[in-house]
Amino acid sequence: ERGIDLVTEFNTGEVDGAGGLCERTGRKLVNDAILYADFAPSLLRMRLDGVLSKLWEDGHVSVSDVWDAFARYVYLPRLTNRAVLAQAIENGPASVTYESAGFAVADAFDGSRYIGLVTGARALAVMPTSVIVHPDVAEAQNRAERAEQESEGDGHGDRRDGGTGQGTGGEGTGGGSGG
Repeated sequence: ERGIDLVTEFNTGEVDGAGGLCERTGRKLVNDAILYADFAPSLLRMRLDGVLSKLWEDGHVSVSDVWDAFARYVYLPRLTNRAVLAQAIENGPASVTYESAGFAVADAFDGSRYIGLVTGARALAVMPTSVIVHPDVAEAQNRAERAEQESEGDGHGDRRDGGTGQGTGGEGTGGGSGG
């Protein structure tokens, strides 16, 4: 659909072992790295730099677009559910090698800035509308924000919330109503 020319090959094989057919088949798919119950951020980055590179050629891609690609294209590995992808995305910015093997995550893109940009830490509450941001693009925004803060020289501290004003308070920033 997007100029990707790949050949799909179907393999047959036996699913030996104990348990029912579904259980044995699931185990074989996991063992053969066809079905993932856990997906490393570096594997996602490899796909984003490779066969999915057109998705983030603008510097970012929404989580829902990435999930749609994994659900639609047979040449991508199968993930057991959305939570597997969400966990990989949450952990992507926390990697010490996030610039080469990970990515940044933001709550949204407003057309000029990433709101709630997370680099160098685990992202929380990744939603389908969240965006995966190329590290080069994220670092450019971080540099611009640091330069802006230095030029202001007002001493109000470091803001890493993309200018939303959220998450900069002290205690009790959970925002929940309890339950």
